[in-house]
Amino acid sequence: MSKKYILCDIEATGNRADDAIIQLGMMILHGSLQSDEIEIYNELNSSNKVMMYEAIEVHHITPEMLVGKRELTSTDGYKSLQELNCIDNVLIAHDAPSDISMLKREGIDIDMKIIDTLRCTKHLFADLDAYRLQYLRYRLGLYKDEFMIGQMLGMDIMPHEALSDVVVMKLLLHRLSSQVESKHGCKDEDEIVQKLIHLSSTPVRIERFAFGKYKGDHIEEIAHNDYRYIEWMYDNLKLDDDMQYTLELYL
Repeated sequence: MSKKYILCDIEATGNRADDAIIQLGMMILHGSLQSDEIEIYNELNSSNKVMMYEAIEVHHITPEMLVGKRELTSTDGYKSLQELNCIDNVLIAHDAPSDISMLKREGIDIDMKIIDTLRCTKHLFADLDAYRLQYLRYRLGLYKDEFMIGQMLGMDIMPHEALSDVVVMKLLLHRLSSQVESKHGCKDEDEIVQKLIHLSSTPVRIERFAFGKYKGDHIEEIAHNDYRYIEWMYDNLKLDDDMQYTLELYL
């Protein structure tokens, strides 16, 4: 049985600890990242969680749209993900830890290898101002090629719609693969995939602050000029793994 690459995006009722999935979008590539053998899943599902208005503002899925929909565990996408959940396959997501955590709450504890396109982009495009998927869609010019894929799949590309975000992620993955090939000398797809998997589990040294009073400034410069601010951040703010790793280098 050939390796499967599962590009996955979810939309949820919110970002609270007990929020639930209401849309699972997946593109399954058989055997290769360049495979023409593609399966897609993109189904809304019901949930008993009250949706946050902030979430509706982003994905535009209203409670009325979920009336009469199947529960997540009954959807074809969920069943397919369960079947494919083994160490031979690769799950690809943007901010993978977040999606993996939510899938675990929904009963799927991911056993697959992981490519996190968010962390890989931070490694391979270190000078960008932001790494949100929609920002990268325009900043890296991915939108110029999305129409062709959308046409092939018979769909329109809409921001923050699960399968549309998967299409953007596929284009981003191609760009990341090219960067790995040129920067790290990887010669074939297997080497590229292994490097992306490695980068996905490797903390990133952040170059510049993306928030706070020093937003846009180089962290190394601030560490020399205002070391107490670095200490204060580390002791008082809830930091993601990459920022925590970066500050620890200076501390």
